[in-house]
Amino acid sequence: MDYKEELKKAYNQYAKKFDEKFQRRFQDFIRPEADAFLEHLSGKKILDLGSGAGNHAKYFQNKEFDVLCVDISEEMVNLCQEKGLRAEVMDMENLKLPEKSFDGVWAYTSLIHIPKKDIPRVIEEVVKVLEPGGILGLAVKEGSGEGLESDERYPDTKRWFSYFTSDEIKQLFGNLFELISESKTKEGYRHEFMRFLFRARA
Repeated sequence: MDYKEELKKAYNQYAKKFDEKFQRRFQDFIRPEADAFLEHLSGKKILDLGSGAGNHAKYFQNKEFDVLCVDISEEMVNLCQEKGLRAEVMDMENLKLPEKSFDGVWAYTSLIHIPKKDIPRVIEEVVKVLEPGGILGLAVKEGSGEGLESDERYPDTKRWFSYFTSDEIKQLFGNLFELISESKTKEGYRHEFMRFLFRARA
């Protein structure tokens, strides 16, 4: 089973439902973390990696940041564009973007949909598009294991989930990034969400 095709199917089929859910979560839990990310940026250009329906990106744009949304789901990209956001269908493992073109990369719960063996490839892509000293905002689910999961709220679809420990994330990113901050929140779910701010090493 191709996890990327399954992921696209889920987000395409339930795009509006996810849009509403992600908007509530941003308002209830994520906005302070987004503000902290913005405070560390030295410029205005942000890549929202795995942007979903653009709920976070719209907040950044409203604060006069220049945001590009990329997502594997065509319907999610359509929703971004309906919000007046620049958005492209793109695989985060193969970003077709100019090198060193962003001051910050926002990857909030997007890497949870990538198999762990492929995470180093995504990190390489992030480093490639970030300015030296650029900021990475990251959130993942705490736990262990990985694989395709079904959810009764989204019938007939499956999504890939990877779960991480704090030490795993620090080991994955530590060679290329300096840790700025780390926090946790439940966000109303069974799993804790671990949030990190990193600065790309010059």
